[in-house]
Amino acid sequence: MAKLTKSEMFARIALHLTDAEEVAFINHEIELLANKAQRAKNASRKPSKVQVENEALKAEIVDYVASNGSVTIKAVAEAFDKSSQKVTPLMNALVEEGKLTKAVEKRVAHYSLA
Repeated sequence: MAKLTKSEMFARIALHLTDAEEVAFINHEIELLANKAQRAKNASRKPSKVQVENEALKAEIVDYVASNGSVTIKAVAEAFDKSSQKVTPLMNALVEEGKLTKAVEKRVAHYSLA
């Protein structure tokens, strides 16, 4: 059985109540939970230090690819003195954003400007 949320549990409890005051209380609690979830969803959070650094590095990577043409992850990692494990997700994110294209030749990925 899947774990129930507080709202779902309150809704189940409300089905078994007969007192109008108790039902109103439960419905109010469900509404408060929905409002809290909505506020959390809409909250704008400040990006972390690493996220800011990654965005700056992604911009530098795009400039590097623009000046060097087709590059591999190894070349980018060496150029920026980063590990390939650090560079790979950034390069793939740039592909998803449509800034780079990826072509694989003999199991080696080559990235170029989109």
